[in-house]
Amino acid sequence: MTSTPRRLALVGLAASGLLVSAPAAAQAAPAASADDSRTTTWISADARGALLHVRKTYVGRDGRVRVKHSIYQAGPDGSFVRHLRATTG
Repeated sequence: MTSTPRRLALVGLAASGLLVSAPAAAQAAPAASADDSRTTTWISADARGALLHVRKTYVGRDGRVRVKHSIYQAGPDGSFVRHLRATTG
């Protein structure tokens, strides 16, 4: 897959938008209690590309702990998104 400046700009803008909106979206969601949800984000970027991680841990309606870990990566060879989900019990 070849990279073009237009594609890299689009991926960069998308990653930036996710970085800015993820914490706001997490705060806007109504929660049953202060301890039932937690979102952690971290990002790194250098000349080879950018990497954004978003991990959300929450308690489902059934009382089980659920984790969603999303990875957004963009670089000269293209971009990809990976979502990993896990549930206790």
